[in-house]
Amino acid sequence: MTTQTFACPACGSKKTLDDPRPGEKLHCTCGMSYPASPVFAVAAPVGDRLTGRGWAVAVSFALLIGSAAAAAWLMTRPAAAPPERPGPVAAATTRVEHPTPPAPADVTPGPANPPSQPPPTPPTPAAGNPPPDRPATTAPPTPTPPAAAECVSAVKLWDAFDLDPTAAAAKYAGKVVEVRAHGRVAKDSLGRPYFGAEVVKPREGRPSARLSPEERRWEVEGYPPSVRCYLTPEQAAALEEVPAGREVVIRGTCVGRKDMQDVYRGYIVELVNCAVVAAK
Repeated sequence: MTTQTFACPACGSKKTLDDPRPGEKLHCTCGMSYPASPVFAVAAPVGDRLTGRGWAVAVSFALLIGSAAAAAWLMTRPAAAPPERPGPVAAATTRVEHPTPPAPADVTPGPANPPSQPPPTPPTPAAGNPPPDRPATTAPPTPTPPAAAECVSAVKLWDAFDLDPTAAAAKYAGKVVEVRAHGRVAKDSLGRPYFGAEVVKPREGRPSARLSPEERRWEVEGYPPSVRCYLTPEQAAALEEVPAGREVVIRGTCVGRKDMQDVYRGYIVELVNCAVVAAK
């Protein structure tokens, strides 16, 4: 009678059978099923008696395990790194510097310090012509204001932003406009000079009872400017000499409507980069 011991490939538990049939199914307590094959045969526990066939099975199993281990080591061992090639830095450090050949004996070196030559004398400019290193200075030309997209009265421009602000912004905002107006030169809270165009004038006769207190005061003192044309100090000084009742034509870029307190209807229209075109 031959006795063999088999190990479970899942948990390693051992089971010993007497005269196992080849291919007989073994069931482990862990739930694994495996055949009674020499592949899963292990040596019998110490103290058990092995027959000749048992020793043969044990040796075969040991050889099988050793072969599997050797094959696994050959497949997983790291490949040998290729020999390292010298890079450009290493190549540069190993380059052999050849000595510079000496100059031929028949070549005579020149003097270390050549004789100084006097600097060339610049040509004398002709009478009436400026010297070449001092170009003639001319006054910069006076910038010409850009052409106006439309010429409109201050009343019409201000009223357009009251009737339809969106359409007025699309038509005038960002465009150069010539404005005809009556008014006076003043300064804003930041001290910037501007020409204030009068849009609303006091009514003749007795003020209406429907006017607000501010409007009653403006009927006596005059209404604040509703269109502001910002000027340079020089332009503003020139307009201060113009009589108040004279019409002025000013060209500038229309910024658009700006809400403001203490003015009629609560808004004004601003123009920047303005220049006086005419004072009729």
